[in-house]
Parts: sequence; structure tokens; C-alpha cells
Amino acid sequence: MGEQQISDTVTSTELKLLSVASLSKRIHNNISLEELHSDASRKFDTLVELLGDTYNDNSDLDKFGYSLDELKQLSHMIFSRLISEEHNNPFLTLCVPEGTAIEEIKRRRNMLLHIFHPDRNNVDISSESKTRKINDAYEQISILYNEATIPTNANHTNIPPSYPYVYSNKRQSPYLIIFILIFIFAIFGIMIKTLIY
Repeated sequence: MGEQQISDTVTSTELKLLSVASLSKRIHNNISLEELHSDASRKFDTLVELLGDTYNDNSDLDKFGYSLDELKQLSHMIFSRLISEEHNNPFLTLCVPEGTAIEEIKRRRNMLLHIFHPDRNNVDISSESKTRKINDAYEQISILYNEATIPTNANHTNIPPSYPYVYSNKRQSPYLIIFILIFIFAIFGIMIKTLIY
């Protein structure tokens, strides 16, 4: 029974790595940036695992004609292309589809920052610009998500995207409760004073 589970794990690992290898052929056939984004966003975890040295055994891929080093280089090239300065789409930069939960976007941003952080990449000047682009993309998406929660009444219709403090009902609810409690105690205090006198 244990041998069957090991065999299934190796098979799923081979399938993950082969799905990344299939991107290699599509990239050589001039895949568009949007198509690359779509494929890479689905294979994100495998691409990150390749760059994080999760896979160390090259024997799984030899029988398919790929080496682990080739797939690592491919993963790095895919992320570099998505983070490049060629576009200004934050969803492409962070390799997430639009509508993704902010927690998943933050997780992917952190993983990309770990890969491209300048301290990890030995004086690679491009990693510093990639890190900056990753952070900028996350900030843009955060602003978009926060603006979607802003009520559209006359007081809050035109908040500029660069405005650093975004209105949120969640942040103000504790203050509202405290204000109501203070108001109730004040009214109660006034009523007691009028009854005593």
C-alpha cells in the first residue's frame, strides 16, 4: 500500500513538472503575454517550487527529455517576463487572475518578493526593479480592492487613488460603538442627576 502512494506522488510531481515544460514549447511559439499569464497563474505554485529548490531529483524528468535546470530557468524567465516593464497591469505582474481574493494576492506577492529580493540575488540590479514593480502592483491592486468597498454617496465619490487613507466601515465600527456607549452613559448620568436633585 505504501509503495502505491509513493508511486502516485511521483506521478503527480511528474505531471506538475511536465505542465511547466509544456509552457516552454508555447513560449517558443511566441505565446502572448495574456496567454502566458493565464497559464502561469494556474501553475504558479509549481513555478515557485522550482525556483525555491523544492525539486532536487532530476531523474523524474530525464525520461521525458527535460532537465530540472532547464525548468528552473524557464520558471525564472516566465516570472521575469510577467514582471517586466513592458506592461502596467498589476494582475499580470503578480500572476493572479482578476477577482482573486486579496489574501491569495498577498501570498503570491510575498512568494515573488522572496524569489526576486535583491539580498537573495547577489547584486542583481534587475531584481531591485522587479521587487519595486511587485510592491507597486500589490499597492495598485489593494487600492482597487479598497475603492470597491467605498460607499458611493456625495461625501466619498471622488477619492483619488493616491489618497493614503481609504474609508472602511470595518475600521470605524469600534469607534462608533465606543461613541454610542459614551453617549448612553452621558444620558444616563444626566438622568440620575435630575432624579437626585
